[in-house]
Amino acid sequence: MKKWMFIVLMSFVCLAGVMQISQAEDFSVTITPVYGPYWKRTLPWTTEEKVLVQYSFSGWNDNSGKTKAFEVKISIFCEGEQIFSNTENISFNATPDNPGCATGCIPYGPFRAGNYCLQVIVNDLSTGKTVTKEISFEIEEEKNFRLLGLTFIDNQWKSTHLPVCFAGHQVGVMFAFSSAVQLGDVVEITITDKESSLVLSSFNVVNDRGIHVKPFRLIETGKRILLLKAVDKTKNLEVEYELPVIVVDPREIME
Repeated sequence: MKKWMFIVLMSFVCLAGVMQISQAEDFSVTITPVYGPYWKRTLPWTTEEKVLVQYSFSGWNDNSGKTKAFEVKISIFCEGEQIFSNTENISFNATPDNPGCATGCIPYGPFRAGNYCLQVIVNDLSTGKTVTKEISFEIEEEKNFRLLGLTFIDNQWKSTHLPVCFAGHQVGVMFAFSSAVQLGDVVEITITDKESSLVLSSFNVVNDRGIHVKPFRLIETGKRILLLKAVDKTKNLEVEYELPVIVVDPREIME
C-alpha cells in the first residue's frame, strides 16, 4: 500500500475554478472524506470499505520558482490508539501556475468497526511552519448495501484522478457491490443528470461479485451532478450517490 500511497502523493494538482486559493490565505490543511477524488462522501463507512480521504494544504504564498519541500505525516488512531503512521517528503516548484495549493487522495483499510481519528501534519521545510488537521469518523459493523470503489472512467476506459471529461465523449463509472448483495440478486442501476433529470444510463445487473463498468455520455458543459442510484430489487434495498463532474467543450480547447 505504501507504493500506491507514494504514487498518489506525487500526483499533486491544483484545479483553477475548482479550488480557489487566496494569496492572503494562511498556511492550512483541509481533510474531506470522499468516494473517489473530488467526490465528497455523505454515507458512513462500513468494515467492507476502504477509508478514502482527500486532503489539501495551501497558503504558502511563494511564486519564486524555487523548489518547495514539505514533510507530510499521516496517522490514524482507533479508540485513541495509533494503528497507522506514514511520512512522505513532497517537493515541487512554486510558480504562478501552482499558486499555493496541493491535493492528495489516499486509501486506507478496510478497518474493523470502531471510532477513528485521522491526523494530517504538514511541515513546510523551508520556513519551519507546521499545520495540523484532524477528523473523527466511525466505521459501522453492519454489511450495508453499498457500491464499493466508485471510480470515474475516461473515454479510454482508464480510471482518472479527476472527474473531468469532454462533452460527447463516452465515459463511465466503475464499482463493485458490497456483500449485502448476494449471488443472483437483481440490481437496477440508474445514472441521471440531477439538473435536467435526463437519464444517462439505466440497466439491470445480476450480481456476479465482479467489477462493473457502466458507460454514458455527457453533453451539457459545466459542472454537472450525477445521481447514481442502485436498487437491489431482490431484497428491496437502495442507495444513491451524488457525484460531481466537470464537462468541457473540446472545441474551446482548439479555439
